[in-house]
Amino acid sequence: MPIKNGIIINIKSQIRQFIIFLYLKLIGLSYYFITAKLELITAKSALIERIVGSYKSPLDQSDMKRLKLFRNVGFCYH
Repeated sequence: MPIKNGIIINIKSQIRQFIIFLYLKLIGLSYYFITAKLELITAKSALIERIVGSYKSPLDQSDMKRLKLFRNVGFCYH
C-alpha cells in the first residue's frame, strides 16, 4: 500500500507542476500579446500624427509602407 500512495502522490505532484507550468506559459503569452498590441497602437498613433502633420511636410516612403501594412494586414484597434 505505501508504494501505491507514493506513486499517487508523485503523479499528483507532477500534474500540479504541469498545471503551474501551463499557467505561467499562459501568463507569458498574454503578456506577449498585450505588449505586441500596445506596440501596434503606438506605431499606428505615430503614423496618424505623421499623416496629420503631412499637410506641412509630405509623407516619405517609410510612412507609405507602414500605411500600406496597416491597410493590408487590417489592424483595427480603437
